[in-house]
Amino acid sequence: MQNEANMAHFTRPNASAKEECISEWCLPVKGSEHAAFAEMRFLWRNQLEADPRYRKVRLPSGFSLAEPTESDWVEIRDPNGYPRAAARKPTDSNPSPIIVPIRRYDPSSESTSKGWKMIVKEWNRPVLRGSIFANENLAHAAAIKWLNENKPGWEGYASRVNFRGRPPGWNFFE
Repeated sequence: MQNEANMAHFTRPNASAKEECISEWCLPVKGSEHAAFAEMRFLWRNQLEADPRYRKVRLPSGFSLAEPTESDWVEIRDPNGYPRAAARKPTDSNPSPIIVPIRRYDPSSESTSKGWKMIVKEWNRPVLRGSIFANENLAHAAAIKWLNENKPGWEGYASRVNFRGRPPGWNFFE
């Protein structure tokens, strides 16, 4: 009986998600270790024997690959159409494919003639340009402070604040 209790203690928390997953896809290994993919419940499998740059993954229910574009990037969208990750296809100039998670809000900064300007981006497009700071670190810290005050939970990849409203109607990787 004690063994059964120990077994129950060590069960995987996402084992119940298997029924909710759609068919397996092959996506890049590079980048797949990011904690955001566990947060979003991507179920990664072993690397492919034929091409070790890829591994199988079962996407969460309703997730799908967006229609391919002329870009080297392909979006992975959630059931509501929000981009949640992007995978870069291998090219002649860069043969290593990669997958990266996408967050709605991103603190950033840009260099100006007077110093560094604080920027907040939404879906990779600037939505707020703030004050100018003496260095890049101060500008970036100001962007983070603004996000913390105005968009609590912005840093989580599965946070509700990241997926309210309407998804972008444009290609994320134009």
